[in-house]
Amino acid sequence: MIIPTRNRAKLVPFAVEKAFQQDYSNLEIIVSNNASSDNTQKVLEDLSFQFPELITIHHQSLLDISTHWHTIIDQYTTGDLLIIIPDDDVLTDPHYLTNAVSIFNNYPEIGIVFANYHVVDSNRNIIKSITAAFE
Repeated sequence: MIIPTRNRAKLVPFAVEKAFQQDYSNLEIIVSNNASSDNTQKVLEDLSFQFPELITIHHQSLLDISTHWHTIIDQYTTGDLLIIIPDDDVLTDPHYLTNAVSIFNNYPEIGIVFANYHVVDSNRNIIKSITAAFE
C-alpha cells in the first residue's frame, strides 16, 4: 500500500492508522512524503515509532504526481499487487484488502478491483455514498 502525502501532517496519521487496521497479513505500507514544507516529516517519524513496519520515504524536491507515484512503485515496492491510498483517503473496511486479494486470486484475468466509497466532510461525516454498479 502506498500513501502519497504532501503537507498533510494533520491527515496522514489517520490514513496510516487505518492502513494498519487491515486484516491482510502480507501488507507493505509505504508513506511517501513529497517535499512537504510543514511538519509532515516529523509526524511520519513519530508514526514510525508507533508502527515499526511503516516504510517512510522523504523526497527533498517536489515531484509531479506521475513521477512521484512511479518512483515509489519502481524503487520501493516489493509486492505483486498495489493499492494507492492518498493521504486524505482511508480504507474503512478492515477486510478490504483480504477481499480484494481473494478476488484477484479467484479471477486472475482481472487487472483492477474497485470498491464503493463515501465522500466525507472535514469532520468525516458522510456527504454522499457512491456504489460501484457493474452490469
